[in-house]
Amino acid sequence: MPYIRDSFWSGRPFTSLDHMQAEALTWARETAGRRQCRPLQGAAPLAVFKAAEAEALLSLPETPFVLAKWSTATVGPDIHIKVGRTRYSVPWKLIGRRVDVRSTATMVQVLHDGALVKTHAALEQGKRTDASDYPPEKIAFQMRTPMWCRSQASEVGDACREVIDQLLEVNALYRLRAAQGVLGLRKKYGDLLLEAACAKAILVGDPSYYTIKGILVAGTETTPNPTPGTPERRPSEGLFGASIPTQIPVERNDAGMLETLDARLAQAPGGELGHLDFLQVLCQDEITRLETVAFERRLRTRRSSSSKSLWRASTSTRPRSCPPPRSASWRPCAGSTPASP
Repeated sequence: MPYIRDSFWSGRPFTSLDHMQAEALTWARETAGRRQCRPLQGAAPLAVFKAAEAEALLSLPETPFVLAKWSTATVGPDIHIKVGRTRYSVPWKLIGRRVDVRSTATMVQVLHDGALVKTHAALEQGKRTDASDYPPEKIAFQMRTPMWCRSQASEVGDACREVIDQLLEVNALYRLRAAQGVLGLRKKYGDLLLEAACAKAILVGDPSYYTIKGILVAGTETTPNPTPGTPERRPSEGLFGASIPTQIPVERNDAGMLETLDARLAQAPGGELGHLDFLQVLCQDEITRLETVAFERRLRTRRSSSSKSLWRASTSTRPRSCPPPRSASWRPCAGSTPASP
């Protein structure tokens, strides 16, 4: 390095990198290669190279050498590994396993037990996911897009299509699971019952998955709608089953409310009160009961605080200079008058 510094770099101006490389080749052939070198017994380095080393050299490879970085990572529950500042997906069967990662400037290769299991294009920062790496049930969820849900709902009927359209009208991605759940009821109940349940849910103004499923479980999807002025009557095999008695007199507390849930269930006449109306009455009764309990608790607390204040007022009249008696040989304090026998 001192020879190159003093012979080549010293006093040579360079205008660009290409100019410097061209001058270096010229200097190596005409100056450095023709000098007499003491370690070579006075021979010129260029002559020794042509005579002994030129024939032993191999040709350059067809592809340039790729600089790679090796690391290890653990596959997380979300089927991703972290390489630098980027997360890459791997097959779901490798969750919890340790894998080897070979990173280059253009690609990231994941190996497990020496076998290549995944290849991704390199990303500087962020997340790169391949949907095929997820389990089959997750792939099915991603493949059942809103467009697929609408096409399947059209096969069921107009009412089902209307329910799916309302579910996917706003925030379709977040409500996609509910739409898929409604269509999943086809396997158990069939198209006819599902269409009738969707029509019933639209009629009551709650076209949601839980309402449609509750109607199918209760078996009320084919119940005719009540006419105006006629009380609704449902079969005893409705939502609450045949265990609801017709009418049982129950005891009430001072506030006129029922004490237990069993007593509230006994209040509903068998099959004469719709389950939606009964749930509304039940919720209102529960709210009233909780408000009454809270009021009684506050009243007891207020009475307890008042009694404590009276006790403190009565004890504050005792003279502070006279401690309470501790033994039979108690004597009055100075300045106090002993009680007369």
